Amino acid sequence: MAPAQPFQDILNSGGGADFQDKGQKGTSFQDDLTFTSLKWNGDHTIKMGLKYKAIDINAFEQQPYNPQFSYDINNSLTTPYHVSFGAVTGGGSRDIITHNKQFGTYIQDDWAINDHLLLNLGIRWDYEQTPAFTNYAPPAALVTALQGWSNIHQPGVDYNINDYIGNGSNRHDFKNAWQPRLGFSYDIDADQRHVIFGGAGRSYDRNLFDYLALEQSKSTFPTYNFDINSPGHPCVVGVNNCLAFNSNLFDAATLAALVAANPNLGTEVDLINNNLKTPYSDQFSIGMRNSFHMLGNDWNSSATIAHIMSHDGIVFTLGNRRPDGTFFPPGTSFGNAPFGFPIPGYGSLILADNGIETKLNTLLLSLEKPYTKASGWGMTVAYTFSAASENHFSAYQSDDHYVFDYPNLDGIGFTRSLGLARHRLVMTGIYDGFWGMTFSGKLTLASPIPLQAENCHDTTDFNNCFWDPLTPKGTFGYKQFDLAVQKEWNAGPDVKLRVRGDLLNAFNWRNYTDYDTWRGGPAPDFNPTFGQRNGDGITYPTRMFKLTAGLSW
Repeated sequence: MAPAQPFQDILNSGGGADFQDKGQKGTSFQDDLTFTSLKWNGDHTIKMGLKYKAIDINAFEQQPYNPQFSYDINNSLTTPYHVSFGAVTGGGSRDIITHNKQFGTYIQDDWAINDHLLLNLGIRWDYEQTPAFTNYAPPAALVTALQGWSNIHQPGVDYNINDYIGNGSNRHDFKNAWQPRLGFSYDIDADQRHVIFGGAGRSYDRNLFDYLALEQSKSTFPTYNFDINSPGHPCVVGVNNCLAFNSNLFDAATLAALVAANPNLGTEVDLINNNLKTPYSDQFSIGMRNSFHMLGNDWNSSATIAHIMSHDGIVFTLGNRRPDGTFFPPGTSFGNAPFGFPIPGYGSLILADNGIETKLNTLLLSLEKPYTKASGWGMTVAYTFSAASENHFSAYQSDDHYVFDYPNLDGIGFTRSLGLARHRLVMTGIYDGFWGMTFSGKLTLASPIPLQAENCHDTTDFNNCFWDPLTPKGTFGYKQFDLAVQKEWNAGPDVKLRVRGDLLNAFNWRNYTDYDTWRGGPAPDFNPTFGQRNGDGITYPTRMFKLTAGLSW
C-alpha cells in the first residue's frame, strides 16, 4: 500500500515498487614502466603506462515493479482508491546493455633538478567507447511525434530537437580527454623538514552509464496512474483516468489491458545531446609541510590552499514547451514548468546536456604527532575551510542532476553548494594504557550545512522566486565524539587475537536536519519561524556500542 498525496503512509506491505539489476563485468590489461637513473640537468625518473578494458555494462530497472494500490484506512481496507503500475510498451528491452571499450595512457617525468627542487611533469589521455549511446536511434514513431510537435518548433524555442535525435551515426565518443599535470616541491634546507609544494592539473570524469541508459530505459516501462471510484474518493468513471472497482484490477494482465491501446501515452521520453562532452575538473594547489621537534617529540604539520573548478556536468531539463514555444507563463521567471504540455501521444520530454558547473576554494591545516611505541601516544588535528558554489540547485542526497525550475542553466548564477560545511575540525588521539590496552578517541565538529530553499520573499511576486539556500544559525551543525578500546593477545606463532569496543557518539549529541526553509511570500509577508528547527530528524548515529573481534596471522 502506498497512499498518494495529500495522504501519508501508515503501512507499506506486499510486493515493493523498486527493482534494479545493474552491474558490469569484463577483462582488463595494464602495463606500467619506470625508467630510473636518467640524467640531464638533474636526475629523471620516467613513468609511463597504458590500460585497456573491455567491459559489458547492464542497467535494468522497473519502477514500479509490482502494482501499488493505495487504501484510505478511514474508509475502506478492501477497496483501493488509487493504483499505480508499469507496463512494458514493446519499445525495446528493459535490460540496457553496452559493450564498452576503455583506453588510457600516461607519461610522467619526476625531475630532480637539485637537492632542493623536484618537478613532476606529466600528461594523460583517456578514451571510452559507449556504443549503447553512440549507436542509439529512437523509435521512428517517436521521431515523427517530435518532428510534428508544433510547441517545440515555434520561434524563440531555445533548443533544436534535432540536436538530440540520434540516427546511429551522428554521435561520437569524446576524444579530447587530454589531462596535463604539473607539480613541484621545494625543500628549503634539503633535509625534508620544510617543503613547499604545489600543482595544477586537469582530470576527466566519466559520463555515468546510469545516465546514458535513460533515453532507452525510460520509454520502455512507463508508469500509469488511475483513480478508483471508492468510498470517500468518488470520481466519474471513464473521466480523467477514473475506474470502477473490480477485483480483476488485482490481476496484472487486467491492468496492462487498460493501456494496451495506447501504451506510449504518458511515457517519459529522455533524449541526450548528440554532442555530449565528458565532465572535467581543473585543480590548482599550493602548500607547505613541516617536520619539527617539540615537547620532546617529532611533529608534522601541513597547510594547503586548493582551488577546483568543475565543468560540463550532465543536467536534465524539461523539454516541454507551451503552444507558443515559451517555458514560463507571461510575467514569470521561475518554476511554473510546462508539465501539462507533453509530447502528443507520449509524456514529458526530458533533455540531457552539459551544463553543471561547480567551484571550490579550500584551506586545509593539519598537525600530527605520529604514534610511536616508544612514546606510547599519538594525536592529529585537521581543520578544513570550504567555500563551494554551483550554478544549479542540487537537492542534497537526492537527484541533483535534474533542474525543472528553469528551461536551462544559461545565465543562472552561482549559489552556495548544499550539504558541505564551511568549517570542519577533526581531532584524534591514541594512548597505550594499562593491561596492554590501547585507548583512542575521535572528535568531529562541523558548522551548519546549507539546506535546499527557494526565496519568494525578496521578490515582487510568487512568479519570480529564485534559488537561495538556507544555512541554519548556530556554531555547530554536526558534532560527534567516539571512544574505543582494544586489547590484543598473542595466540600462537605469528597469530594475534584482538577484541575492540567502540562507543560511538558517546555524549548522544543530536545533529538535527529539519528546519523551516520557507521565508514567506513577497515582502512584507515574512515567515517568523523561518530558519527555526521544525522536526526531529537527525544525522545518525545516536549513542551506540559496538563490539568486534579479529584474528590476524
